[in-house]
Amino acid sequence: YTLTTQVTDAFDFKTMIQSAAQEYAPDCIIHLGPGGNLGGAIAHSLLEIGWAQLHSKSDFLSRQGSEPLLFSSDRQEQRQNILQ
Repeated sequence: YTLTTQVTDAFDFKTMIQSAAQEYAPDCIIHLGPGGNLGGAIAHSLLEIGWAQLHSKSDFLSRQGSEPLLFSSDRQEQRQNILQ
């Protein structure tokens, strides 16, 4: 990369999340921010590749309720789970 490319070209966030999930196979993903809104984009990207056997929003929501896979450090209730 050059300074020009880094400044002017768009960053493909979805591909980065999908590649990282497939390459490193994490047990969970913690996003640091900004805010909690980024979680939806991450979840959608992961659903597209069927990460952790999740293929729909209902799959994701039921899994998040019983055994969370995606944590946001911006949300107090999830921050407590991160520290455990």
